[in-house]
Amino acid sequence: MSTSINTFSSLAMVSSDTTFSNNDNQNLKIDDTSSSSSSSSSSSSSSSSSSTAVIDVTCLPNELLYKIFQMSDQPKTIGVVAQVCRLWNQIALTPTIQMNPKFALSIRFAKYHTRQIEPDTLFNSDGSCITTIATDSSNTGQVYIATGSTISVLSPNGDVINTLDEHTATVCVLTVGPTGLLYSGSYDKTIRIWTPQGKCVSTQINPATVRALAVSPHGRTLYSGGHDKMVRIWPLDNNGIPDDDAAGVKVITGHNSGVYALAVSPDSKLFYSGAGSKDSKIRVWTAEGELVRELVGHTAGIYTMCIDSDGNLYSGSADKSIAVWSQEGDLVRKLRGHRSAIKAIVMHQNKLYTSSTDRSIRVWNRLTGMQHGTFLKHAKPVTSLAIASNGRVYSGSQDNSVILW
Repeated sequence: MSTSINTFSSLAMVSSDTTFSNNDNQNLKIDDTSSSSSSSSSSSSSSSSSSTAVIDVTCLPNELLYKIFQMSDQPKTIGVVAQVCRLWNQIALTPTIQMNPKFALSIRFAKYHTRQIEPDTLFNSDGSCITTIATDSSNTGQVYIATGSTISVLSPNGDVINTLDEHTATVCVLTVGPTGLLYSGSYDKTIRIWTPQGKCVSTQINPATVRALAVSPHGRTLYSGGHDKMVRIWPLDNNGIPDDDAAGVKVITGHNSGVYALAVSPDSKLFYSGAGSKDSKIRVWTAEGELVRELVGHTAGIYTMCIDSDGNLYSGSADKSIAVWSQEGDLVRKLRGHRSAIKAIVMHQNKLYTSSTDRSIRVWNRLTGMQHGTFLKHAKPVTSLAIASNGRVYSGSQDNSVILW
């Protein structure tokens, strides 16, 4: 009888049939799932139902064990198996595994679910809700946190190193461009551009509250969305700063509600806009503002969007779902699990993170749509997410805290 082990999950998800001794020679007992087992069941049902193959994992070379370990990208699976088997735990703690962000985050995620570690509370405001957060993961590693009209700048270690306070009303949106400049939009109807050192190098007047911002990957265009249902296209110079010539700003119409979400394709040739309230359509535009198509699939307003390196779009809606769209505009799948409106979407490698007013953060495999698990610690809606340079996730909430997972 042959035993087929197709994935690392086959080794991990058999804890109920696995017995371990107190010494280092632990035998891992795996249910036989091969086709030969099913074919022999007609002649001997009793033997097939109890038939198992025993693999002494201590006899396998380390190189093979590492390869088996890397066959799964499921955070909970990787972490749980490292907790139930001493040998796998030793492998998980080797520098080869721990220095790979994929495994470090996966093991941390699973340890959180077994309550062995607690997530880090990075920041607590003095009574003000966290409205939005952003990170400069490609350059300085700084974290930007908006509370009211103030933007706090944190080092990668979590120390507050600066405070930006030139806005006169609540800051709604933050985004970092490819040059490292920070762009902020506010209820004071301005867009401000900041250097990593905290100097405001440009202030642009907008006719309405600024609710969404996106910078093209090539760094030559800024897109803004506001309460006035308009999208504005701002040309940027080589330093990422808008032209002083207001006549160069192009205004795009078409939405029926305020624009809350913007995203730009990896090649900077297209951008996407989504509006709140009853406007459930996502509009796809050329970089110059010509309408290409409308994406229909949500049943309520769009609050967040992001794009992966392949050009696939992920949109979060008040209808409690995340929609995945191909480059051609086809609806690939819907991700469901949240119990309330989706407020933020970010991704790192093959993991997709979503947050909601249901106070949870959910983790998905962006390639398959499979949900890996849920982070629960915030006491109020989780309004924003950001990715650190090492792949860990920041979450900001109306409970006035930012947590590092």
